[in-house]
Amino acid sequence: MRAISHKISLVLLCSGLAHASFAEEQYSDEVGVERSIASAEALTVSEVLQHPDFDALPKTNPMIQVIIEIEALKAGNPEMSDRQLVMIIGQRLKHMNRARGHARNSVSSVYDQWQNLTTAEQILVATHPANAALTYMTKDLAYELTQTHQGRNGLGDPSDAFRHAIWNAIMSRYISKSWAEDFATAHEDKTEDELNQTAADGYSEREHKAMDLHNNEQGRDCWSVWTDTIITTSDEDLVERVKEKLSQDKLIWLHP
Repeated sequence: MRAISHKISLVLLCSGLAHASFAEEQYSDEVGVERSIASAEALTVSEVLQHPDFDALPKTNPMIQVIIEIEALKAGNPEMSDRQLVMIIGQRLKHMNRARGHARNSVSSVYDQWQNLTTAEQILVATHPANAALTYMTKDLAYELTQTHQGRNGLGDPSDAFRHAIWNAIMSRYISKSWAEDFATAHEDKTEDELNQTAADGYSEREHKAMDLHNNEQGRDCWSVWTDTIITTSDEDLVERVKEKLSQDKLIWLHP
């Protein structure tokens, strides 16, 4: 937990620094250099939604509209801290949810999604809206790919392992390997009380966290910052790499 908190602090300190250019470019990574045709950091969320590099990604997640609002708030209030943005967005969604009642509509669904984010995830969303939008697109794609190639989206089973691995692999492809590590690790940033709880499959949240962190790392390992590019390496290439890890028992799961 200390490690991710330190990473978040660094992100917050650096959030106002220079962005990458729109054209083909390089950006640094912990283990090498990543090259992409477009950097989300140079784009607005609306530009991400329209950019041909991301045509294959699902764009229907209602959280994307929240992220667009966050981006607008940031642009209109440059003095506002990311934590203030997180608080305001939470308050607005809560108010909208109460105003419309507790029916299972898109607003309540968005509010639930926001509330289920860890604080570390919320800060990352507020810090990098374009990356966050792509994160939700890749998350939805990961669910689709898991359903296609595993036949289900389970909990604690091989399909769960596959889903976490492919999500991290395609996040690395469409955003960056370092972002995939930051966000996927933030996703597992739970309190001791939460870790001591029992998940729906009967295993502890602590066991699930260990499983997920391992499979997340294995998924990111499917993307090479030295040899892969968004042009030369496809989603299906990454699916096959994850499948290979699954068959070689390099991914782990809690039960069949």
